[in-house]
Amino acid sequence: QPGMRVLDFGAGIGSYAVPLAKKVGGSGKIWALTRSAVDAQFLYYSKGKNELNPLQVMIGLESHFDLDTEAQRRAFSKIDFVRIGVAESVAGLISRGARFFRENSPLVMFAIKSQDNSHLTGSVSRFKLLGYDTYRFVPGLPLLLPFAFDRELDGFALNLFACKKDKADLLEKQGLLIQKIELL
Repeated sequence: QPGMRVLDFGAGIGSYAVPLAKKVGGSGKIWALTRSAVDAQFLYYSKGKNELNPLQVMIGLESHFDLDTEAQRRAFSKIDFVRIGVAESVAGLISRGARFFRENSPLVMFAIKSQDNSHLTGSVSRFKLLGYDTYRFVPGLPLLLPFAFDRELDGFALNLFACKKDKADLLEKQGLLIQKIELL
């Protein structure tokens, strides 16, 4: 939405960052962390070609990014949405961003697909310790529903979402999330 503030970790060439920058407009801000200088060049090119002033490009590895330090240094405040695009980096970013996640209440989309899905339990547990519940996306609706380990994920699912109660309440009012499913 216009005016939103977004962090995109694992931005690559901008598959998410570029369309998000178009959506947030001049009153919003996107910080995109990409791993390589080549990917950054594509992001800078897209930024210039599409006049995406809200897009700020950062180069670095998610596995070394200290979110708590960078949040202070770069004034990452009032962040509405965080995307973590590399499954193996999720737990580390949560750990090195514990203060950020405690003090902010973004909707977080995090990757779950990798060669070894053992990181999934750790990521969900780390978010839970910070007061975030986890949700899965239902394609075609669009709707977020509570995630439970006892229910098998769709084989095509690439991401889960996490948010605190205040963000869940807001998304539920907008018809985008259901916090509790009661089975008859």
